[in-house]
Parts: sequence; structure tokens; C-alpha cells
Amino acid sequence: MKKKYRHLTYEDRTVIKVLLQENKSYSYIAKVLGVHRSTISREILCNSGRRGYRILQAQRKARLRRAKPRTKKLDESVITYIIRKIRKDFSPEQISGISKKTLGFTISLW
Repeated sequence: MKKKYRHLTYEDRTVIKVLLQENKSYSYIAKVLGVHRSTISREILCNSGRRGYRILQAQRKARLRRAKPRTKKLDESVITYIIRKIRKDFSPEQISGISKKTLGFTISLW
């Protein structure tokens, strides 16, 4: 049975910090927390600073990432861009593919 995804909590991060100080492996930490070892690897990679993995810093970074919107609103310039491409017989796949290079973000047209 697959494990259900969940966000790491402050308590989880405390366990990670303690076990890292004890030189435990990512696999061991993952088993203790009941998550995949890649979750631990990503957590440490994304939330460590110059002074290593710190609980409050990790919690703050994670909270800020969750608060950040993942999508952008289509403003007038993006709509105009899409219309121009459609009039030039670009497919939705082509428009989506070249939008990252042209606009700096990907447009999902589905």
C-alpha cells in the first residue's frame, strides 16, 4: 500500500536535526518518520543554510514556499501572445513548449 503524502511538521524537523547530529542515514531517518528517503534528502537540500540544517530556518523556508502561488494569472500581454501564436497555426503543445523560453514561465493550455 502506498504511503499518503504529507508535509513535514516542526516535530518531524526536530527529529531530523537530532538524528543528523547522531550521524544517522537518510534512510534511517525516513523509516523513523514514516516517509520516503527522498523526502529527507529534499528536506535537507532545500532547507539547509550555510550553518547546516536548522529547524526554525527549515520551518520558515517551507512555510514561505507553501504560501507562494504556483500559478500566474493570465494578463493581457500573455493572452495577446497566445492569440498571436494561435493565428500563426501553433498548436497548444507548441505554445506551451515555447512559452518558457519566450515568456519565462510555462503556459498550461489544458
